[in-house]
Amino acid sequence: MRLLQYLFIFVVLFPGFYCSLLNAQDTTNYNGFRKFYFPSGVISSEGIMVNGKPDGYWKAYYENGKLKSEGNRKNSELDSIWKFYNESGKKILEVNYRNGKKNGIKSSYLDKEIIRENFRNDIKEGFTRIYYADSILKEDIP
Repeated sequence: MRLLQYLFIFVVLFPGFYCSLLNAQDTTNYNGFRKFYFPSGVISSEGIMVNGKPDGYWKAYYENGKLKSEGNRKNSELDSIWKFYNESGKKILEVNYRNGKKNGIKSSYLDKEIIRENFRNDIKEGFTRIYYADSILKEDIP
C-alpha cells in the first residue's frame, strides 16, 4: 500500500519525468493516435502513427502550449496544406504539399505584407507576388 502511495505522489509531482519515459518507448510498430510531450510534460505533438511513422493529420506545439504547425501526412510524407504559426499563435506560413514536396502556393504572412510563390515538385516557378495586408497587389517579381 505504501509503495502505491509513493508511486502516486511521484507521478503527480513529476509528470515531465513520467511523460519522458512514455516518449522513450519504442514506436517502431505502433499504430493509432499518439501524443508526444516535452520534458516539462507539455504536449509537443499529436497525431496518428502507422507502423511507427506519422500519418494522417498532425499538430505540433511550442512549449508554451501554442500551436506551431498542423497538416496532413500521407504515407508519412507531407501532403495538402500545412500551416505554421509563431509562438504567439499568429499564422506565418502556409505551404501546399503533395508526396512530401512543395506543390502549389506557398504564402508567407509578414506584418504588413503577404508573399505568394508557386511551386511544382519542390521547384519554384512563375512570379513571386507581394501583396499588401489588404490583398492588393504591391509587386510582381519574375
